[in-house]
Amino acid sequence: RGSLTKVERAILTVLAQFGPTRLNKLAMLSGYRVSGGFRNALSSLRTSDALRGMNGAVMEITAEGRARLGSYEPMPRGEALLEYWLADKRLGAAAKKVLQRAWVKHPQLLSAEQAAKDTGYQLSGGFRNGLSELRTAGLIEGPNSGFKASDVFFT
Repeated sequence: RGSLTKVERAILTVLAQFGPTRLNKLAMLSGYRVSGGFRNALSSLRTSDALRGMNGAVMEITAEGRARLGSYEPMPRGEALLEYWLADKRLGAAAKKVLQRAWVKHPQLLSAEQAAKDTGYQLSGGFRNGLSELRTAGLIEGPNSGFKASDVFFT
């Protein structure tokens, strides 16, 4: 069994909090880049039966992984979940403003153009990077023509 490294604990915590997750989202939510060290931690967790699923597919924590992880902080719900993300360092300023706007407008779809205008940003790389962060984290959803705050905030 052995103790968990910092990156292994972060990976298992994300899987326990968010459920089955794909590689890029798992890396982003755990605070790491998809790198050799991150991939090595995934491999180690698979080998020890703490997680299942391959890098190109959805990964999930196993019963063994939950036992090794022990206690962890569950994700908040509702408005507390919004506040959690607005205080989180993993999201940039543009992403936070867009998330706040999408949350207020839910379930209405927003276009990127409207969201940029509403938040005082230009429809440029930095703004688009913020949208990408939100999509990767699963905080906004919807078609390419528009998006809304994820239903996870309202369940």
